[in-house]
Amino acid sequence: FPSHDNMNCGQRGCTEAHKKCLELSLDKGYEIVLIMEDDLLFTVDFWLYFEKYMEELLSNQQYADWDLFYFYNSSNEQTEFKIMKNIPSFGTHFYLVKGSSCKKLLELMTAEIVIDDLYTSLLGKLNLYSTGHQLVVQNLSKYNSNIRGSHIHREWALSKATNGVYR
Repeated sequence: FPSHDNMNCGQRGCTEAHKKCLELSLDKGYEIVLIMEDDLLFTVDFWLYFEKYMEELLSNQQYADWDLFYFYNSSNEQTEFKIMKNIPSFGTHFYLVKGSSCKKLLELMTAEIVIDDLYTSLLGKLNLYSTGHQLVVQNLSKYNSNIRGSHIHREWALSKATNGVYR
């Protein structure tokens, strides 16, 4: 993974912004933190499922061990309603962090790895959960935002935009 010294300005800014959110959350003692980036788009069924996923995550003892919860997943498996464990999620555009997990995340950030890569590498170190289908996507088509400077997900995002996923 690129170290802080090897990050471009976008990578450094994104990583520092997420770090600051975690620090603030820890300082304020928040129980749950919702972090959103400015380049996300809500899918047309976002409101249909958002509250349902929140209720399921927070009320079902099966998920009591969660540390991070993504409102999207990067797997090829897309289901109507399912909470999935330990599915790698590439990106940090919309997720929940349990307040008690902020300290763990900050400790893992000391290596100053790009935030997207850090979270992807957390499988097995933290309990990561995600929705079974996309509730949000990164708006690569409008802002051409990609901190890695590549277009890995651009074609996917553009195909979702043209298939009426976005509002």
